[in-house]
Amino acid sequence: MSAIPASSTAIDDSIAQISPSLDVIVVCATWFGVSVPMMFLLFWTTSSEMRRKPLFIANVIALLFAITLALTNVFILLGSVRQPSEELNRPSTLAFVFVMMMVEIFIDCILFFRVFVVLPPARVSLKTALLVYVPFCGFQDCTHHQRHNLCGSICTSNTESNCVCSICSYNTSTSRTKDWMVITDSRQFIMLFYFSCQTSQNLLETFSYSHSITASFAQRLRVLFWIALSNFVFPAMVTTVLLVLNFVDNNYSHYFLVFICNIFVETYGVLFATMWSNISKQTSSGHSFTGAATQSIKFAVPVSHSESSDSGHTESAMNTQERSVVDHSTINLNNLKATPIGTIPEPMGTESCLNASIMHDS
Repeated sequence: MSAIPASSTAIDDSIAQISPSLDVIVVCATWFGVSVPMMFLLFWTTSSEMRRKPLFIANVIALLFAITLALTNVFILLGSVRQPSEELNRPSTLAFVFVMMMVEIFIDCILFFRVFVVLPPARVSLKTALLVYVPFCGFQDCTHHQRHNLCGSICTSNTESNCVCSICSYNTSTSRTKDWMVITDSRQFIMLFYFSCQTSQNLLETFSYSHSITASFAQRLRVLFWIALSNFVFPAMVTTVLLVLNFVDNNYSHYFLVFICNIFVETYGVLFATMWSNISKQTSSGHSFTGAATQSIKFAVPVSHSESSDSGHTESAMNTQERSVVDHSTINLNNLKATPIGTIPEPMGTESCLNASIMHDS
């Protein structure tokens, strides 16, 4: 009788031991299943010209690294589920951390490129440029320094594979500092993007533009809003959740799940921004082409008085001839309507020709 509770307790312990790894495997497999169609969608919504640009290449590489991150994590955690008592597979774990670092680096490069396009240093004052780029570069440098420290802690750690989630954890104070920096950085760029949108809207209301230019400008503002929303707002929200979990939850497996989701949210954010901007560009180019075709401008050619009088006589003669042709066709149409069914109608102009020939003979 005592063997059954002992065995059930052992089973419960083993399930509780591998359940965090199973949760992470399910999350990574789900993100992997979503990432593969997203890659095809990225190629489908972009033109051949866009595919040759560095921004598109950076998006593709970031998404490929995110897919590799999910596969590497599944590979590591499957080993910890099968044999939880073995030592940690350091090469696989270092590969996972390296891929995670590369995803973050490419995402940061894409964000820096977007900020550079929206707020170029050549078009803003020196004070604004320092306010924008110095905190951004400082935050990113601190983040990369923490990732290097993470690699060093993995190389010097001595942990079994059943604690693989804790291996990828940061130090508590370091993680909180990183989260605060990410939130501050994201809020700063949200305000900068909003300020740019508000300035552009005021500029649009100050000057009077045509409808096509106004529509194109509004479309660009809409794209700018979606870029700010997907690239900064959503990652800031997920990072806030990470910060709250870091303070209130001591179980790092929950933090690690949200951390993996945050990486994919950032990847999809820059991906959606690229697709939205490209679709908006194609739509605006199509509207501009249609407007140019339907709203063409015709310029009058200056002519002399004699040429204008001759052209006036010529146009009046042509109009008279056209009216006579219309009248004859109308008369003949009436004659055809008045002709009884089964009889051949008289050819057009026969009576006039006979009268002319009789007068000529006389």
